[in-house]
Amino acid sequence: MQIKEGKYEARKGIKMKIGLISPKGNFWGNNKYFQEYWHTNPDSASYRSYWTGLSSALLLIAALTPEKHEVGLVDENFDAVDFDNNYDLVGISCMTQQATRAYEIADEYRKRGKKVVLGGIHPTVMPDEAKRHADAVAIGEVEYLWGEILEDFENNRPKNIYRSEKLVDMKDSPVPRFGLLDPKRYSSIWIQTSRGCPHDC
Repeated sequence: MQIKEGKYEARKGIKMKIGLISPKGNFWGNNKYFQEYWHTNPDSASYRSYWTGLSSALLLIAALTPEKHEVGLVDENFDAVDFDNNYDLVGISCMTQQATRAYEIADEYRKRGKKVVLGGIHPTVMPDEAKRHADAVAIGEVEYLWGEILEDFENNRPKNIYRSEKLVDMKDSPVPRFGLLDPKRYSSIWIQTSRGCPHDC
């Protein structure tokens, strides 16, 4: 693992099972007319064919995680969340349209004694709300935060809030772990050349 800004080095003898979850969202809202238009209009067909709502940040997190840890990915658009999975740490990334479901998933895992980290654009802009459903909230881009988060959870001393203090240099961002994706389910994959969210999209 290479993080130029980070303080984290993989520690010997501590291994975690980490679940990374992309919740099913309600991107198209509750208006039945808009939903019907979206799902039947030919102008949106190409977009419908390749976009699922999966956060590419989860693939980056997987790439940032040392090999000693076991990492699993769940895209709820395809698979049900298994709450009986014996994760040591659950990471959930969400946009606003996924937030309600993200909180439901987080609450259920925490009822079962699992540790949960919430991140993504919605927790970034609503950290106090997100904190009610998580052991820790990651604010901002993940590259310079994830190592510290892992180290703190390994030592059972997580902070409530982790805040990225500077924009990530894209040279420090690893190649996402695309190998976690089933290619039969995704007609395209994503590459990053820049980021919009830290720059008002």
